[in-house]
Amino acid sequence: MRYVLTFLLLSPLIQIPSLHAQTIVQAVYANTEIYSFSVAPTTPGNANIINFNPEVAQYAMVTDNMSQTYTVAGCAPYVGPAQACIAYVCNGVGGVTTIYVNDVGGGSLGNEEETNFYEVSGLKSSNCLDTAAVTTGSDTVCTESSCTLSITPSVPQELAVSANMCVGDGESITAAPAGVYFPTPESGTNPQLAGGNPVAVLAYNTTATVSTNVGTTCNPDWDGILAAFEVAQAHSPTYTDLHDFNASAGDPYTFYESNLAQGRDGNFYAESNQGGTSGNGTVFKISPGGTPTIILSFDGTDGTNANGGMTLGTDGNLYGDTSNGGSSGNGITFKITSKGKETALHNFANDGDGANPANVLVRGTNVFYGTTNNSSAETIYQVASSGSLTTLHTFSNSDGQAGGQLFLASDGNIYGGMNQGGEYGYGTAFKMTPKGAYAVLHNFSNTDGNEAAPGMVEINPGKFYGTTELGGSNGAGVVYSLTSSGVFSVLHNFNSSTDGYQALTLMLATDGNAYGVAASGGSANCGTIFEVTAAGVFSVVHTFDNTHGCTPAGYLTQGTDGKLYGLATNGGANGNGVFYSLDLGLSPFATLMTTSGKEFSSVEILGQGFSESSVVEFGGVTATKITLTGSTYILATVPAGALTGAVTVTTGATTLTSAQTFSVLPTIKGFNPTSGPVGTPVRITGTALTQTTKVTFDGVAASNFTVNSDTQVTAYVPTGAKTGKITVTTAGGSAASSAKFTVN
Repeated sequence: MRYVLTFLLLSPLIQIPSLHAQTIVQAVYANTEIYSFSVAPTTPGNANIINFNPEVAQYAMVTDNMSQTYTVAGCAPYVGPAQACIAYVCNGVGGVTTIYVNDVGGGSLGNEEETNFYEVSGLKSSNCLDTAAVTTGSDTVCTESSCTLSITPSVPQELAVSANMCVGDGESITAAPAGVYFPTPESGTNPQLAGGNPVAVLAYNTTATVSTNVGTTCNPDWDGILAAFEVAQAHSPTYTDLHDFNASAGDPYTFYESNLAQGRDGNFYAESNQGGTSGNGTVFKISPGGTPTIILSFDGTDGTNANGGMTLGTDGNLYGDTSNGGSSGNGITFKITSKGKETALHNFANDGDGANPANVLVRGTNVFYGTTNNSSAETIYQVASSGSLTTLHTFSNSDGQAGGQLFLASDGNIYGGMNQGGEYGYGTAFKMTPKGAYAVLHNFSNTDGNEAAPGMVEINPGKFYGTTELGGSNGAGVVYSLTSSGVFSVLHNFNSSTDGYQALTLMLATDGNAYGVAASGGSANCGTIFEVTAAGVFSVVHTFDNTHGCTPAGYLTQGTDGKLYGLATNGGANGNGVFYSLDLGLSPFATLMTTSGKEFSSVEILGQGFSESSVVEFGGVTATKITLTGSTYILATVPAGALTGAVTVTTGATTLTSAQTFSVLPTIKGFNPTSGPVGTPVRITGTALTQTTKVTFDGVAASNFTVNSDTQVTAYVPTGAKTGKITVTTAGGSAASSAKFTVN
């Protein structure tokens, strides 16, 4: 008879000693060749982890009736020695899952399975439904007396490790470090048994090392098995009211769609619509801990009625606009230093340049993009840091009216939404090239949304998620999906009483999911914070209660500490709104102000905890020159040999990884010879050539080329080549020669 983990049966509910204190519910099923059992989570959305041990030359199968089982480490048909097998099952909707395990041909009491069932609380149902939740799987077979498996999560996640060993004298399993949950099996009581105990080890935000000793009296045909995989982090969002604004004490107040921009100094910068010495609003900074400081009080001549918030420029200045004030009273676009020195970039005159700018400026390459909202002539414009302004597009009714937030996508185009106008009068979603070529992608009809000014965010290249404030099946707005080619679908219809309504602009966090706020609705009618996963699953992660904030304003911003930050314009202790954070358990990271550049160019990096000992790497290649300002800003020079990929900053034992990929742009300095027939080897010199994937001669690809070094590639003139420029394509981009190669 197989050894049963009676310890687990006696402990149906155990608190995991981890940072987030998840709960495990456990059960053991054993001693049968073909069986099924049903499991239901105590809380909808919990993860079910099943690990079991099929015997020698057996067929093992795990299925479930919800098509949400993710198996790792050989749960498919398998013939061989004992196999540790894990299945990750998620009841995202709270249903009952039936598990079938078929061990064909066991034939004896000693050749049967044991199965342990673990339910882990704290996992969001949206993650449970995401097949990407299982990210890593591996096996280690102990053919000797013992073996060790070590696994580190790619991001802070929960680790599930299955351990299967022979039960014999001296059999043991150990796990480290101390915060790892490990249900120790009984051992050594039946040394004659040839079998194994499937045991789960769960670790959080750390490297888990698990070792097994297969014992001294085991059947030699049986070896220990270790298997491991990652599942999504179990973490309950934590909302913190960091500051209650007090108008009577001189605080800024009234925030209209106000975006927080994290500056080089680690503080957040924003605009208020009211407050300040003249009552016309302010620009203020607020520390991540919640200490506000007004750095500019608008007096009317330099702007008033600020809407939209701030955007950090590559020069370290903050950029924004006000909908009124300035020399013509039609609003201004401005930049301001972190010390509060303001420079007006453009005073709107409504003479073709538009009037009443609103929404957050979007940073492009050396320019910013914005909108004006005066109904007489709504525009999209670009403005340089020098103040030069160009009107790119003036809206017609068919284009849409009452425009909103812009978004600069990975294809270089600008996307956005309009509240009104279009074919049905309920607004549009559009894209526009940087030169101003405008196209409507979708006309809203109210049933699929109404008032789309919040715009959208790019969830994957060419795929966007957006929100409307109204419309949909409940009239409370929708979350929609839209591709760059115009393929549209509704992902979620808001229910005002539970989800909130008047949803505002989404942002993309480092977990790959989109987050946003609804300004109204929810149980206290104060709004909500919600999540939309990359798979399109909606969930509310926080409901505002008025005591700690009401009417969230506009946008969430992810700080480099991993937390989301935002403003609410009402509620709090003084009724003037709050500054808050939402901790989703996401890791601190580094932000790049530019995401591409040539070798020896400068790259700005934002983060925290930087010091003179910090080491910056571009795709694993160390930067030899960095300039540190404080503990939150580094200016690094892209080193020779740098590779396209993530940028990391390591300070002591802490490594911050950039949320963006940095593309190292190649260059071509020359080539030799300058002419030749088909088959001629041509030495191409330049920089950043290590990751070369393609070489063309006047558009004809060379089938034979060799990367000699980061500064040289040798390519052979291909059949069909014509006289023309040579182009080298790498993982970071393409570069063309200035001169032409002559094909003889």
